[in-house]
Amino acid sequence: MLRSALAFSQFLSKDIIFSNGPKVSGKELIFEKEEDVYSPDISKTIIEKGITTIVYNIPSQNLFEGLKGYIKSVSNLVIEQFSDSELDLSSYQLYNLKSITIPETITTIGSACFRNWAITSIDLKNVNSVQYAAFANCIYLETIKAPLLTSIPSGFASGCYSLSSLTTGSITSIDYSAFMNCYKLTSIDLTGVTTISDSAFANSGIESIGCPKVRLAQRSI
Repeated sequence: MLRSALAFSQFLSKDIIFSNGPKVSGKELIFEKEEDVYSPDISKTIIEKGITTIVYNIPSQNLFEGLKGYIKSVSNLVIEQFSDSELDLSSYQLYNLKSITIPETITTIGSACFRNWAITSIDLKNVNSVQYAAFANCIYLETIKAPLLTSIPSGFASGCYSLSSLTTGSITSIDYSAFMNCYKLTSIDLTGVTTISDSAFANSGIESIGCPKVRLAQRSI
């Protein structure tokens, strides 16, 4: 009897992990089902476990907005599933995020999606369309990988002071102010470009451009 009482006492002294709620893996908090999003202990878990990354792995995007407040308290976001092909986070104001990973199902990035974020790099994988000012004023952004992107919209990376590496598809056009104030961007492949609009490279670090067929606006550089 004494042994049983002692064992029960030790059991009560241990942390009890309930089945409902997001999973913890290292410094990651993983959301895989609807109940996870509504768990009352999310904030407590983030603080006590030192969570730095939130992983969203729920088929429906409708629950994503419910995590906005929690995402603002971490540094990294991994989206493993998203039911829409367009990612538009412009209203979320996730200025704290240093990295984001998006799923291969995303093909379009909405206007001002990452504007003013603290991300240092981005891999756009299967994205073939990016809208206005998607990365504007991401002052820590150093690398953009967008292998399928062929058209650069206005304000694309305007104010990205740290941007030094850009990988795209065969670009055909660059809209106005796309790389304005990108001081560290010194080179870009413009082999297939036919149009560069006003102030596309104003105050950038571009030292030379080889573009035999390009039509330059009067104040593009």
